[in-house]
Amino acid sequence: MGLLQKQIEQIAKMGKEPVIAVIERRGEVIYYKISRIKFLENKEQSALSSIEF
Repeated sequence: MGLLQKQIEQIAKMGKEPVIAVIERRGEVIYYKISRIKFLENKEQSALSSIEF
């Protein structure tokens, strides 16, 4: 697990919303909210991959 990922998890455990600020070349600051996403396994795709042709 990377350092950034660990820090994001610690922030989330504190009940706060992780945000990253990026400064563009022109000096404009853009904020990105970070959230965790969990992808569910595609059951149909798994069934097809187990079939031999």
